[in-house]
Amino acid sequence: MISKVSPLQKISLSLLLESLQLSDNEDERTCFTFIYGAGSKGLSPFELDLSGKMVGEKLKLAVARDEMVAYLGHLYAPLMKTLMLPIVPAQLAVEVTVSKIEQPQEREIITAMKDFLGGGCGGGCDCGCH
Repeated sequence: MISKVSPLQKISLSLLLESLQLSDNEDERTCFTFIYGAGSKGLSPFELDLSGKMVGEKLKLAVARDEMVAYLGHLYAPLMKTLMLPIVPAQLAVEVTVSKIEQPQEREIITAMKDFLGGGCGGGCDCGCH
């Protein structure tokens, strides 16, 4: 078992939008899984903040709308799609917990790199990424 977040590992995160926190028993957590370090422009600031974290460790995000793309980098579109927000909030406040770290299969790494190299957005806009 892999013990900490490092390049080309399959990372699963548990995400909790802080505006949705009701109580410890009513968590509405969302799972987001990605290949760490697969982006074509290197690690995003978000990935750098996750670097070296171990399963169970948390990261609190509070990112202004105009900084989200720069902070999340290539993970912006897939993360926003996963969170299913009807509109982009003025500030993204999320509690991020590292829930699993795995060695990905080679095809998962290749697929992730291909998706990010394609420059697509992950949406339905005919950009060729999906």
